[in-house]
Amino acid sequence: MIKQRDIIGLYKKLVTEVPPYIESAINESIQKEQRGSLAWDTQRKYLLNLAIAKDEKIPICQDTGIPKFLIKLPRRYSTRDVKNTILDAMPIATEEAYARQSGIDPLSKKETGNEGITTFYFDEWDNKYPQVSLLLKNSICRNLFMTFS
Repeated sequence: MIKQRDIIGLYKKLVTEVPPYIESAINESIQKEQRGSLAWDTQRKYLLNLAIAKDEKIPICQDTGIPKFLIKLPRRYSTRDVKNTILDAMPIATEEAYARQSGIDPLSKKETGNEGITTFYFDEWDNKYPQVSLLLKNSICRNLFMTFS
């Protein structure tokens, strides 16, 4: 069974950390830059921001993006129940500052929350356990174009 706390944990991990290989690549890249250059300083600040986000459990970027869930389920799972569990977890993730309300009504310009803009992709598989992956799609902060499962 998929639980709300697991979805909130998924959000938390996705917006507060980057995979180790990305951090390693930035560390390697900064060594190739001239100390004090714009490229060196930008990467140094990015690494500092990553450390702060991870230590304080705060989002790396203000724009946490539009959620897209990629879900693989065994036959016995109800897609409706899974979707409702995720939608019920989203306001909690927003309240705990791991997700931002991304939905804006185009006519009224008022925030509508994430419920109306969240995308779900369901697939059935033969594994006995479900797999939920989250992709946060945005155009401001490219570092969140990754997926954690």
